[in-house]
Amino acid sequence: MIRILHLGELYFERMLLFSVLCKLYPDNSFITKKHFNDIDDPMFHGVFISVINTSEGVVTFHFKLDYLKYFGRIREIEKRPKWGVEKPIESITRLNYLIKTKL
Repeated sequence: MIRILHLGELYFERMLLFSVLCKLYPDNSFITKKHFNDIDDPMFHGVFISVINTSEGVVTFHFKLDYLKYFGRIREIEKRPKWGVEKPIESITRLNYLIKTKL
């Protein structure tokens, strides 16, 4: 029997998996609570952004501040750098690149 996960479980699972990836790439990862400019701060109320820089571009996710503890060993920077908006398919391609180069 297949159990369908509800959205809260999927969000939590994605957050856990991304926190592990950030810990696997500590030199390329960071978290921040601030946008690159003061006009848009805070980015979204009650969230932080987690980032992995790859040679193919950035992979980013926003998570609720409640989950910040799962990113405890990831360095925090004051403001995120400015970059273009990535499309979901670009993040998937970049994550796939990490898998191919790490494993």
